[in-house]
Amino acid sequence: MPARPPKANLADIGRRAGPEVFAYDQRDVGLYALSVGAGVEDLGLFAGGGDGGMRVLPTFCLVAMHSLSPHFEDLVRDYHRVEAGEHLRMERPLPAAGRLHVSAEVTDIWDKGSLAIMRTRVEGRSDDGDRIFELTASSAMLGSGGFGGDPGPPSPAKRRAPDRPPDLRWSTTIPETQAILYQLNGVTDPIHLEGEFARSRGFERPILQGPATLGFAAVALVREFCGGNPERLTEIEVRFSAPVVPGDGLTVDAWQVGGGEVLFSASTGELPVLTQGRAVIDG
Repeated sequence: MPARPPKANLADIGRRAGPEVFAYDQRDVGLYALSVGAGVEDLGLFAGGGDGGMRVLPTFCLVAMHSLSPHFEDLVRDYHRVEAGEHLRMERPLPAAGRLHVSAEVTDIWDKGSLAIMRTRVEGRSDDGDRIFELTASSAMLGSGGFGGDPGPPSPAKRRAPDRPPDLRWSTTIPETQAILYQLNGVTDPIHLEGEFARSRGFERPILQGPATLGFAAVALVREFCGGNPERLTEIEVRFSAPVVPGDGLTVDAWQVGGGEVLFSASTGELPVLTQGRAVIDG
């Protein structure tokens, strides 16, 4: 049986990390694109930028967040923690190579009974101090609720997809090596590689990184609704409802609903894995 995790610690609210410098180049950008399923049909990512250079998927910002991992190693070690949701807002596109100054602050810990939700605000700034992105990341701390804390605000009304076939239905199979490939982006959580560690967290085998699943959806949205230009994807948010396991089949459905807004979801067979997905397409 997995070891029982501790209750969430409200003293972690207000905990800060950074700024840390995240330097990257086109090799990093290309590796990331491959790690979230970009392929030969996405050549605009690899040679569509200025002077034939790379274009950067906005969800690459989730990789920049890992520059802060050493500051939160205890949360990975001590808690049964999985991604619960992401909300990414881009204020300007990422260059094909450069530096980001990344910082984070834990803003909320909510008691949901059987689990706790930790919400962290992350931002990345340029060398000039201009904000490039803002990310709200939510983590579910399994078994760490029930400490008598604030349950948090009521869940917002669910977004409902239009009652019609999706404008996009895209299916793929997640390669068995995909979690390993995504881990090369600088991810350090052993739940994605080590079977014993994954079982200690209640999973039968290592699971795909939640942001990797979101990245697969982002590639599909850029391909279908952005003409292959990731700079047009200016906002994306989603809830992680269940983990994807390498080898699973993944299907992404998306609906254009007007005003540049797209609603989307993803599933493995009958199991929803991404829910309440929303993206904003510029232009």
